[in-house]
Amino acid sequence: MLADQAERAAKDQQALLEHKDSDLRSMEEHIRLLEEQVSSLKRVSDTDRDELSKLRATVAELDREKDELQIAVDEKTEQEASRMDAVTARVSAVVHYSVACRVFITVFLVKLFVITVYALPVFRKVSFLYSYWNVFMLINVSIYVVCEDF
Repeated sequence: MLADQAERAAKDQQALLEHKDSDLRSMEEHIRLLEEQVSSLKRVSDTDRDELSKLRATVAELDREKDELQIAVDEKTEQEASRMDAVTARVSAVVHYSVACRVFITVFLVKLFVITVYALPVFRKVSFLYSYWNVFMLINVSIYVVCEDF
C-alpha cells in the first residue's frame, strides 16, 4: 500500500512534471513568436523612420521651392506694377500733349480768323470770308473730333 501510494504520488508528480514541461515549451514557443514579432515590428519601425526622414527632407525642399516661387511672383508683380506706372505716365503725357495741341490749334485758328477779318477790306470779297469761316469751323470741329480719340 505504501508502495502504491508512492507509485501513485510518483505518477502524479510525473504527470505534473510533464504538464509543467509542456507549459514551459508552450511558453518558450510563445516567447519565440513574440520575439519574432518584436523583431518584425523593429524592422517596420526602422523602415517607417527612414521614410519619415525622407518625407521631412522632401517637405523641407518643397518649402524652399515654394519660397523661391513666391519671391519670383513678388518680383514679377513689382515689375508689372512698374510697367503699369510707366504706361499710365505715358498715357497722361499723351493726353496732356493732346490738350495742348487742341489749345494751340484753336488759338492759331482764331488768330488766323482775326487776320482774315483785318484783311477783308483788302480783299473786299464777303463771299471769300464766308467760305473761309466755314473752312475754319470745319477744321476746328474735325480737330476736336480727332483729339477726342486720344
